Amino acid sequence: AMYVGEKGKVDADTIHLLVKKTLEQNTFLIIEKIGKKQFAEAHSIFRELMIQKIEPIMIAATISKQFSRMLEAKAHMHNGAEQRDLPKLLGIQPYPAKIIVNQAKGFHETTLQQILHRLSQMDFEFKRGGDKELIFEMFLVDLQKIS
Repeated sequence: AMYVGEKGKVDADTIHLLVKKTLEQNTFLIIEKIGKKQFAEAHSIFRELMIQKIEPIMIAATISKQFSRMLEAKAHMHNGAEQRDLPKLLGIQPYPAKIIVNQAKGFHETTLQQILHRLSQMDFEFKRGGDKELIFEMFLVDLQKIS
């Protein structure tokens, strides 16, 4: 009832917005846990998303986008950009830019590059076929070796 809005009923758009928000929030949590080397917690959040029937490929795409932005933000900062310049440079709003900067602090630039490489490998594995949940879980295991 809380999410019904003006129309008085839940429609496909409402569901999409709620799922998207949940996916993004949980993705940020997964990234935060990876940054803090709390891999068991990251795995638990992933399992929750599986219960919600969120596709592993969607989770991976959202995580990949965030890690790419972190690497891009670090590169801009390394080249002398100020944090206040990042929203314009990254093409996003100030609050998400602030989150990206805070998340990026937990990673060295080379670590971000390695994670992005592993994410691209995972994307290839998804496209080749196989158990997507297992592929994602192996990604989390591999991150323990990278981080």
